[in-house]
Amino acid sequence: MKLSKLALGYIAFIIIVLGACKEDEAIDPAVRTVEITATSAASVMVRGSIDEVGTYNVLDYGVEYNSSQKKSLGNRPTKGSFETEITISTENYNSYFFARAYLTNEKGTVYGESIQVTFPQIKVTNTAPLTGKAGDRITITGSNFSSSPQDNKVLFNDTPATVVESTNNKLVVEVPQNITNTYYYYGIRITVRVGSQYITATEAFKVLPTVNDFSPKSGNVGTLVTLTGNNFSGSTFNIMINGSSASINNTTNTSVSFYIPNGIKQEKLKIDFVSNGVTTTLPGEFTILAPEITSFTPKKGIGGSLVTITGKNFMGTTQYYGNEAVKVKLGDISCPVQSANATEIKFNVPKEIAIGTHTLSITTPVHTINASEQFTLASPKITSLSPTTAMRGTYLTINGENFGSTQYSYETTVLLGTTAVTIYSWTETTIRVYIPTNMTLGTYKVTVNNGGQSATSADSVIITN
Repeated sequence: MKLSKLALGYIAFIIIVLGACKEDEAIDPAVRTVEITATSAASVMVRGSIDEVGTYNVLDYGVEYNSSQKKSLGNRPTKGSFETEITISTENYNSYFFARAYLTNEKGTVYGESIQVTFPQIKVTNTAPLTGKAGDRITITGSNFSSSPQDNKVLFNDTPATVVESTNNKLVVEVPQNITNTYYYYGIRITVRVGSQYITATEAFKVLPTVNDFSPKSGNVGTLVTLTGNNFSGSTFNIMINGSSASINNTTNTSVSFYIPNGIKQEKLKIDFVSNGVTTTLPGEFTILAPEITSFTPKKGIGGSLVTITGKNFMGTTQYYGNEAVKVKLGDISCPVQSANATEIKFNVPKEIAIGTHTLSITTPVHTINASEQFTLASPKITSLSPTTAMRGTYLTINGENFGSTQYSYETTVLLGTTAVTIYSWTETTIRVYIPTNMTLGTYKVTVNNGGQSATSADSVIITN
């Protein structure tokens, strides 16, 4: 049976009316921004409410903050309250935060009321310890830090430090590498930045020196040793050698040079670096080397003769400690040392030693060694006089041996009888003297005194007009 046109029109009308009623029954979503609470200087807790999910498919919901940023909580909201924490990066420069809840469906987006909150001020109340080395961990206490380590930025001067642990009131950070004490008295500034805020701790941090090694590993008293490490500049420290303080020669930020001190008596030396009450023992030991005598010259002489010893390891590479570090003896008699360095010693033969041969020995603070050859103290001898008859106001030549290569300052005289005469020239074998014009005429023995030794001629010289 065919329906009339009128019936068809009526059916279409009914369908349109029913569709319109269905649209009238659609429910819109409703959201509210309930509360915003600042949990740190860079974090907030946002609480919102889904009062009505709505009829249409939800595409997204969450919190929109600071105008253009969003934190999505997904696309499956349920009626009731929700909350989420939002952390602002340390590059944010706003001291305040505002946000609103939102819900987006296929028809559009609805928002809750926008609420603003001001971030609380960060504070630093204590830093401990105030000294340390690169890699050490220090604790910064205060308030309103971020609980996420990456959202706290800590600078040692301008060098970022790694934050390894954080809570609202505590940061644990590692002292960064390659930082240097800025000033001797003020140390290093520690700055904490959270969100838009930053604060510098009132107490400065002082980076402690680190020590690595030293060289050379052997030598003698007076040897200049260089210790390597970091952060020596602006630091207070001592270097101890087997408990004795060493003399510092030079300091840079990465090295310290010092001398092996004179009072050392041991062959093996422990080197300690002491700074801020902390003692660091360097790896290995410093060895005091035994001296070696290669030769000495002359091997024969009289009292006062200057003898030169050559060899090695007599003392350090410098003469910083002078002659106290090495001693010389002939037999049991100490000899005055005139100069000494690592390879050469010069000393005078004392006048007190007896004529004959004597063992030559040298003593450093740790070792004593003997020369392989002996020193002979010779006796001067007069063999002839020329002329044997001489006029006053002329010269007399005395020939012989062992007079000494030079005339020495103590007890150096030539006598005609008991009268001292002027010495014109002097060698080991020949002395020339001037006969005074007022010398009493007569016959005289000649006596030579030098270096504590004496020789008298067998022959005589006749003084005439």
